[in-house]
Amino acid sequence: MKVPEALRTAGIIKKREFRKSLGTANLAEARRLLHMESIRIDAEIAAGWRKLESTPVATLSRSDLDYLALQWFHESENKRVITSPTGESELSREESEHDHLYWEAVLADPNHPDCSVTVHGTVQQIFLKQGISIDPAAREFAHLFELIRRGMLEQERRRLRAFRQDFSRGVGDELFEHVHGDRPLQRVARVTLSELINKQTTEPSRLALSPKSKIKAAGQARLFKEVIGAEKLISDITRDDAAALVDVLTKLPANASKRFPGLPARDVVDIAVTKRLAPMSRISAKSYLSAFSSLMEFAISRGFRTDNPAQRLSVGSDRISAKDRRHPFNTEQLNKIFSAPLYTGCKDDQQGYAKRGPNIIRRGRFWVPLISLFSGMRMQEICQLEVSDIAILDGVDVIIVQDDDAGVKRIKSAAGRRYVPIHPELKQIGFLEYHRLMREGGERRLFPELTASEASGYLSDNFSKWFANFLRSAGAKRPRTSFHSFRHSYRDALREANISPERVRALGGWSSGRTEDDYGSGLRASTLANEIEKVQYPGLNLGHLHVPFPSAR
Repeated sequence: MKVPEALRTAGIIKKREFRKSLGTANLAEARRLLHMESIRIDAEIAAGWRKLESTPVATLSRSDLDYLALQWFHESENKRVITSPTGESELSREESEHDHLYWEAVLADPNHPDCSVTVHGTVQQIFLKQGISIDPAAREFAHLFELIRRGMLEQERRRLRAFRQDFSRGVGDELFEHVHGDRPLQRVARVTLSELINKQTTEPSRLALSPKSKIKAAGQARLFKEVIGAEKLISDITRDDAAALVDVLTKLPANASKRFPGLPARDVVDIAVTKRLAPMSRISAKSYLSAFSSLMEFAISRGFRTDNPAQRLSVGSDRISAKDRRHPFNTEQLNKIFSAPLYTGCKDDQQGYAKRGPNIIRRGRFWVPLISLFSGMRMQEICQLEVSDIAILDGVDVIIVQDDDAGVKRIKSAAGRRYVPIHPELKQIGFLEYHRLMREGGERRLFPELTASEASGYLSDNFSKWFANFLRSAGAKRPRTSFHSFRHSYRDALREANISPERVRALGGWSSGRTEDDYGSGLRASTLANEIEKVQYPGLNLGHLHVPFPSAR
């Protein structure tokens, strides 16, 4: 005889079943002993129930409630007879189908009286069977009520499919999707948030992430553990927990860990609210929420929980329009940038780039902003250029923007793989001559002196920090402008030149949302060269840079 699971789980009776040899080969004696043993076992079980009822019941976790629902569903499925009602009259079959359809409609409506009565009674029976007393007004009762309602609805739909001889899998409730009466029921594993994050980190797709992406993911994971609790069971994370994370994300300032080192996120939020500090951008907040939702989907796929508590949650959108998130540089800013000591004469292009001096040193810091202004290329795309990326296609000098198999050179998207004709202004400033010197010097990288961040491996990280300081030193820093503003300025210049959207996308690596041709096909380089020559910046004078290129770097 099996021991009731509730008594075994509570530790009152620790064995799984009662086993005893009767010690006789005499059938009559065996029956007498069996009867006596059954009485003894019944008494022991009854005493166990009395002891359990006198013991306060701890709050049931989501994991416990989920398992109770799955266990009930498994047992119900095991009893369900999936046979065609042969021998019935047509009227009887119609009545049966009508009954199935009726109960499907009833169970689909949680507020239907028949649904409430039926499900409520089943939930009470489940708790009674487990020896658990739960107030019908308690949240545990409400949670199990909803799970059982879903289970009954799923069963009614399975009955309908079987009645109609429809043996296709069909789209069912994800909670019960893999539960069938003829297969053993597996309990949802008990894994903490911290353990789940560690498991996800070792997935092949995660191991293949770039260093920068790994750093970002680690920062997101730290926030999840801090807000929700590192040791919280995955199966116990609720919708309220996910909503609390959203609340933090919509109030937490950008770079909070750097601005408030060692301070808990909720404390930072309190400070931010009090001091009216601007929160992180909605784009950043969305990336956090998306990462958390993906983590919950990973948990579901591994059997650690049955639903996604972040589903359909949102951090909202920025009040400003998408086109205003970053501004292009205006003419005044561009003139300040390209009349700074770096472009008119400085001490050197390292620590002395902002100090007046006799040198115009045409290396990475000199060329990267100019290339971006006249090609729209992103910072990382320019910093990672190799000498071999400058080529001639269709009789046109071009910059080839591409990634590599080793993952050292990266592009933002498939649309970013392209070629860009070299603008005449860059040629006048001496870009092709610079390229020739790099090639003849045996250099592989076009800007070999630029260094990558040790943390992320990206060349753009160090350059970005330098450029932010450069903007301030040049007096060109304005709200919502950064290096990326060169790309916005370039796109505005393309629009001003009345260039077609198709060619604008080709010249800037912008996606149309449709399948695009890879670089090397589609529009010819000579066609794009004719268009890029139209890119101009009225009021910007770079004549002081049109000088014979020096022989030394």
